[in-house]
Amino acid sequence: MNIYQLQYFVETVRCGSYARAAKNVFLSPSGILRAVGDLEKELGIKLVERSGRGVRPTSQGRILYEKALEVIDEVDDFRSLAKAVAAKPNIAHPISISICATPYRGIVLSQHVLDAVYKLCPKPSSSIYRDTSSTCLAALEEGVVQAAIVLGRVEKGWVSCSRLFSFCPQVAVSKSHPLALKKDVALSDLLDYPIARPYDLRYSFKVIAEALEKAGRGLLYEEVFPSEESHIDFMQRDKGVVFVAYDASLESIYPDASFLQPRDFGVMIPVCFVYDRENGGEEISSVKNRLVIASRFPHLKQR
Repeated sequence: MNIYQLQYFVETVRCGSYARAAKNVFLSPSGILRAVGDLEKELGIKLVERSGRGVRPTSQGRILYEKALEVIDEVDDFRSLAKAVAAKPNIAHPISISICATPYRGIVLSQHVLDAVYKLCPKPSSSIYRDTSSTCLAALEEGVVQAAIVLGRVEKGWVSCSRLFSFCPQVAVSKSHPLALKKDVALSDLLDYPIARPYDLRYSFKVIAEALEKAGRGLLYEEVFPSEESHIDFMQRDKGVVFVAYDASLESIYPDASFLQPRDFGVMIPVCFVYDRENGGEEISSVKNRLVIASRFPHLKQR
């Protein structure tokens, strides 16, 4: 087994066709078919099956597809880190970048990483925008910005995506909330109370919803206006639960809140740097390399 076999298998599942997958990885359809077939023989498992004119993963293939994505991500992370360590800064022109923000639900990027962004992309020559993760990605797709920092990996052929770091969401409740009085909180405990809808519909909403459904049942989310007052009212009056990216600033915004980590909630949300692989250029790649180091080794002095 090698990383290329995993990549060809993932691309086949993603495209639903050997021919389209082959085009994306610059290989012949027969080469893709042979690579996936060799992987199936080695594992002793049927990974994909015919579906009309295309292919789809088997039930076992779907499980291994998710794991293959994780393995490929780790290899990509290793490559990105190796490039970041070896590369020298090469940023001579203004950069436009959008950064994901979760209003009143925590600062996803630490101040150290934000400082690195501002240092690499100094104003007023560069343009730095802050918005929801979905809007940041849309801005990149429309060519409004050259790069974006978003929640979750982006699986689009034209995108170069590198993980900066990952975090595990916590939940915020009022200190008078019944959950705040429990020593051990499980995901199933949350289902009896209103839950604020995550702002990031593209990724966070999906993974949190899947985790809650596995814990008990599907549920409807409450819309909470992005203001301090609305969140406080939701937690105190409605006994609501809010998923947050915990940081110290939340303690001052919500002094009457308790921040809990459900024991069976092991979801890690990756924060990724993305850009158009065809139009990124060396400067965007250099920004990515610097941010990879800044996010993972905050105490390391960069050149």
